[in-house]
Amino acid sequence: MTTYILTGGRDRAHPDYGSKLTVELKKHHEKFRVLSCFFAEPEEYASMLAEKWQPWFEKRVGSIEKYDYARMDSFLRQIKDFDILYLHGGPNRPLFDALDTFGDFAPLVAGKIVVGSSAGANFIAKNYWGSSKQKPGKGRAILDVNVMVHYGSPDHEGRPRTAGDWDYEEALFRDFIGTNEKIWHLPEGEVEVFEAKD
Repeated sequence: MTTYILTGGRDRAHPDYGSKLTVELKKHHEKFRVLSCFFAEPEEYASMLAEKWQPWFEKRVGSIEKYDYARMDSFLRQIKDFDILYLHGGPNRPLFDALDTFGDFAPLVAGKIVVGSSAGANFIAKNYWGSSKQKPGKGRAILDVNVMVHYGSPDHEGRPRTAGDWDYEEALFRDFIGTNEKIWHLPEGEVEVFEAKD
């Protein structure tokens, strides 16, 4: 069984997000081996991002047995040594393109916990609403879900959003996916958990 935890993004900005995540992680492990994947961002920033995230994991989640960040040239080897793969957010396209180079994703993470935040959730989903470009897109359908990340956020990338804006965008998304499809709203700082058979 593979566990997928999807979240709306801007994780470290929400103080109670760490405790919510820990509740879910502790259902599977007491100590955690975490591999952060920053493929959505330029490679030269990965080590800097890891320096910010490692203390966050140690303080908010605790029980970190091992922490590292993913590298394109060793990702397939690295992933075998970790229990948790954390797909961090950023622009969708770089993350999608990077992960696509490794082939079918689900078998790579079979039996593990995969956290998909923002772009990471979009990758895992069947369809997503792109909050930055305000248009729909197709994920890799690892899970049969349709997601709207950053849902309800009053501001995204410097653009104010009202409840009416989100209603309008949800209507556009529904035109894309169909009226009978369920939408998972993923507010920032919240988690949705899915189990998938391997």
